[in-house]
Amino acid sequence: EAFGNAKTVRNDNSSRFGKYVSILVDKKSHKIQGASITNYLLEKSRVTVQGQNERNYHIFYHLLKGCSADDKKKLGLVDPNNGLPFDPEQFQYLKDGGCYEVSTIDDYALYNEVQDSFTRMNFSQHERNTIWRILCAILLLGNIRFDKTTLTDSKPCSIIGIDFSKKVADLLDMQYNILERCLLIKRRKVGNDITESPLNEQDIYANRDSLARTLYDNLFTWLVKRLNLTVLPSELSEKQLQEQCLSIGLLDIFGFEDP
Repeated sequence: EAFGNAKTVRNDNSSRFGKYVSILVDKKSHKIQGASITNYLLEKSRVTVQGQNERNYHIFYHLLKGCSADDKKKLGLVDPNNGLPFDPEQFQYLKDGGCYEVSTIDDYALYNEVQDSFTRMNFSQHERNTIWRILCAILLLGNIRFDKTTLTDSKPCSIIGIDFSKKVADLLDMQYNILERCLLIKRRKVGNDITESPLNEQDIYANRDSLARTLYDNLFTWLVKRLNLTVLPSELSEKQLQEQCLSIGLLDIFGFEDP
């Protein structure tokens, strides 16, 4: 729920993806042997834009509320100008809806609950760190701005202030110049030739937002696959599961909310 649910105008904890849960039952003993989850149609647009009085996915607010001061500094969640932690309203990807706290949601407690869930699911420290780094990279991506005055046919727009973009590159463990080119340059393949040209300002912002949505979508998909490793019986192969078990399928489609 932390990664796939969000506050909407009708529901404080609305699922923003569809999922199919297959519960595996042993044919002989009739005991549950495990389960598998398949996710569908995550609402990727919510990562960069929210409606009025709505929020982005819960996990971003859990992170900002529950993360320790030391971890915030390591993850780039501290203003380099004054050393103070960033508030949710200081992130472009969180402020569209104008809603940062919900009376029915304790973001601090739920951050700790997510950490406890990682422990129960045997997530390694490296896996946890990678998850937090990707989430922070997404938040900081939204705060990168661009200057179109340097744009020519051969020269791209420039990045205004490179603190955010350099931290994004660091969090994603990539070279800064590669991230810069990903944001500013369009590549085309014509036959066997690859051509490059600068993106205009509008396309750069669209490119930035697309990168943020793709990062979150890939993270969410990986999380589901990682959880399946825990809830599926590891001692049985896929073929053995099909031979020894029946399945009960549960389909949950997002979008049905009380008016």
